[in-house]
Amino acid sequence: MSFSFLFPYLCVDLAINIFISLLTVLRLLLHRRRISNVLGPGHGAIYVSVAAIIVESASVYSICSLLYLIPYALNSPISYAFMQILGEAQVSPCAFHFSPNKYS
Repeated sequence: MSFSFLFPYLCVDLAINIFISLLTVLRLLLHRRRISNVLGPGHGAIYVSVAAIIVESASVYSICSLLYLIPYALNSPISYAFMQILGEAQVSPCAFHFSPNKYS
């Protein structure tokens, strides 16, 4: 009997990634609303920027996970190509947002 834990692991990983990102963004937007009510509308702008970074990072990984999971579930050989992209998607969003040359 051979059973691969890869598919359930990636499904749980995808669900947790989306759920935690959603909770983080909701918390940031709640703090933005509170800060804007107390200090004025201009002071909560940084929270929206940080929330956008989190959403963009989570969406890259989620899309790449789906691009790998669907062919893997269908037992298609194209899943091997998407598996390599999945490894790159885990690192690239953070490196893109916090690169030193972005603000030059």
